[in-house]
Amino acid sequence: MMEATTFFNDYIRYTYKKLELDKKGLTFEAYKEALIGFNKLKAQGEEFRKNIITVVDFKQSSSQKRFYVIDLDKMEIVFNTYVTHGK
Repeated sequence: MMEATTFFNDYIRYTYKKLELDKKGLTFEAYKEALIGFNKLKAQGEEFRKNIITVVDFKQSSSQKRFYVIDLDKMEIVFNTYVTHGK
């Protein structure tokens, strides 16, 4: 199990760097949590037509583009824009 965990963590770091998400402002923690959640859903039997994730990084200011749609197959950011939140 440790080997799979190490591989997955390496994959997260690799894709984060390849997509240059730090330059776009997406925190590593938010990206990692999104990938963990996505893979948990897949492990539970959820089926997806594409490997696309949506991430909102609420640690960023709402004046920043903090909504991300990421295509993991094409290794590209499909969409990056503003999103608000309320209380």
